[in-house]
Amino acid sequence: MEAVFPYPVLPAARLRLDDAIWIDETFPRDTIGGMDAETYDVRSRTFDLARALDRRRPPFADPLRALGKDAVILEVAAGRAAHSLALLQEGHRVVVSDVSPGSVRWVAEAAKRLHIDARGTFAVLDALHLPFPDASVDGVFLTASLHHFSSPLLAMCEFRRVLRPGGILLVGYEPAKWSYRLFKPLWDALKKVLRRRHMHAVSCADDATEGFSMDDLRRLAWQAKFTDARVEAVDFVEKLYEHAVVLVRKFLRLPDSEYRPGSAFLRKVDRFLAHVPLLKRLAWNYDMSAKA
Repeated sequence: MEAVFPYPVLPAARLRLDDAIWIDETFPRDTIGGMDAETYDVRSRTFDLARALDRRRPPFADPLRALGKDAVILEVAAGRAAHSLALLQEGHRVVVSDVSPGSVRWVAEAAKRLHIDARGTFAVLDALHLPFPDASVDGVFLTASLHHFSSPLLAMCEFRRVLRPGGILLVGYEPAKWSYRLFKPLWDALKKVLRRRHMHAVSCADDATEGFSMDDLRRLAWQAKFTDARVEAVDFVEKLYEHAVVLVRKFLRLPDSEYRPGSAFLRKVDRFLAHVPLLKRLAWNYDMSAKA
């Protein structure tokens, strides 16, 4: 008997089960504008099961937890999906998706080895063409990924389409526009050097992005017809420290996708800076929450 996807899908959607993960074959893969599945396949080989549940800010997903354990939660552009794995560990229903088959397979295997896969569905999906019917999902979230889409607004509109009225959208760890613009010449030069050393050191999805301001994120939410959009400044000196360490590791050709240096002292400094009115607009990253 042919396997059936465990959630309702659009009539034209074609999803195929391939060794514990679902692959959406509705659209040709080259329709995924701005994304770079191959680079993330390569990065997935460095993921470490021992760090599968590592998250810099565990409370980020709390609004999704508040939906209840029978809510349907969708993560798009999931990567190693640490927040989704934590939600699965707590008994929530989660659809973990990414354009990278390697990433999705790693998450599915990690969930199985951690014995938390019972309520998980693992799928290769295009976030701009989700296979779900309108108003069929309770929560959608993504981390450090909205800036990778060729059209963040189209992605936001697609998230709004599949969310039920009152559903929650979380957009996390999004880079600030000011830092992209200020350091663009330096970053462009570094990307050239890194790619000569390793072609997948930097995703091509980073080439067209310039990050967001707090107002940009609110505007995107309004244009996509979300309500109650709230944007929070979240990373300051700790993120600067992380950038420096990850950059050194890239030059040394050490695995960097799993490396997240942390400092309790720097986190305390960041929490203080996030409440300083002028400084909070100079955060490295922002989180946004909104309601459908």
